[in-house]
Amino acid sequence: MDESKFDDAVAVLIPSFTQHYIKPERLERALRRGGRRAEIALANRTPTTSRTRSGDFGEILGTNYLKEELNYMAVFRLRWKDNAKLPMRGDDLLGVRVNIKNELEFLKGEAKSGQRPGASVISKARQALDQYNGMPNPVSVAFLVDRLEESGEVELSDRVDDVMTEEGITADNVEHLLFIFSGTDASSLVNNDIGAQGGRIAQVGVVVRAVSHQKLIQTVFDGVVHG
Repeated sequence: MDESKFDDAVAVLIPSFTQHYIKPERLERALRRGGRRAEIALANRTPTTSRTRSGDFGEILGTNYLKEELNYMAVFRLRWKDNAKLPMRGDDLLGVRVNIKNELEFLKGEAKSGQRPGASVISKARQALDQYNGMPNPVSVAFLVDRLEESGEVELSDRVDDVMTEEGITADNVEHLLFIFSGTDASSLVNNDIGAQGGRIAQVGVVVRAVSHQKLIQTVFDGVVHG
């Protein structure tokens, strides 16, 4: 993203990011009740430090990507953060979809954000992807099952639960997403990592570059809280 598209990007990202932290119905109710209720509700749910904001920013972009570009069902897990100042544990990105054979497919992803991510950042992301033999974290899957049921996706929730209870998730129905949001071009690092992977798990690498990386993060989060 170049500087000429900065304002357009901010205008699109603020409402998108807001719904990752609070249900639209909850926000609308706070706005109707007036005062500073909406602002305070969002301030209590969003990070304030540059490091945690950057981490959340990458995770939100990655979640939007797997939903909009890869057609996976995912949940906005940051709504359930118990401490806005800290990152959540578990898989950064987790999605599920039904393929044309009526089989479940899962995506496990790691999202990293930094002005100039180096090889150590990519290596750390790969280590996280390789945990649990490359399969999704079972606790993250259980979280997904509960959130799908709560959102009305009961049939899909039950199918995911059945897979975990019976045959389990296998490499044939999992793909990995390495998602990088950076201020510099990290594509060679990501391509090298993807190219070094073997085995049956499909690999996807995505780099989103914003020249004004830190400025974009600060502007979007300030817009989420203060409107």
